[in-house]
Amino acid sequence: MLVGICDDNAGDVNKISFALADVSPDIELRCFDSGRALLDEVQNGAAFDLVFLDIFLAGENGMDIAGTLRESCPETEIVFCTTSRDFAVEAFRVQAADYLVKPCSEQDVVNVFARLMMKRRDQKPKAVLLQSGRELRIFNPGDVMKIESDRHYTRLTAPNGTEQRVHMNYSDVAARFPESFLELRRGLTVNMTHISGVKGSVVTLTDGRTYTVS
Repeated sequence: MLVGICDDNAGDVNKISFALADVSPDIELRCFDSGRALLDEVQNGAAFDLVFLDIFLAGENGMDIAGTLRESCPETEIVFCTTSRDFAVEAFRVQAADYLVKPCSEQDVVNVFARLMMKRRDQKPKAVLLQSGRELRIFNPGDVMKIESDRHYTRLTAPNGTEQRVHMNYSDVAARFPESFLELRRGLTVNMTHISGVKGSVVTLTDGRTYTVS
């Protein structure tokens, strides 16, 4: 498993490297002090499974680096490790797997790695079963763009705009969907794969609708 660490702070690089050193014998670590060096490695054929990436790099914006990396390597898991919480919402635009705020502990790094390994073991989303009255409905998470509260019902919307309502509490329904679903505000959960853009606190979905994050 190829893991990249991109951070211009040597102390933070050492902390992440040390945390991962004994986690798995199959890990190969490559460290970079600039985003350009990381992207050059990718252009030379490196296929990273996981990259820990700082946002504040000398003369570079880690968010831009992540966007380029995502275009080149859509399967790479990106974990931001930075000093500010201000970019957490924007991180969803590049489908970041996690967002750690410095100073993060070695245990935080290990926990993120363990969770991503569990995710890789079961890449196929499991079907979600919902009981609506006497009817049992089956939903493929990939076919659901958003989940919304609708009084005593919950409304699930597909990417093509088709809507289905189930007679279940919204929070119970949302809790059954995987971690790729994010609650933007109370009563609204969206599939992060259908977020097309983030500007400030405004999130745009692939259907063109915009929502303000609470």
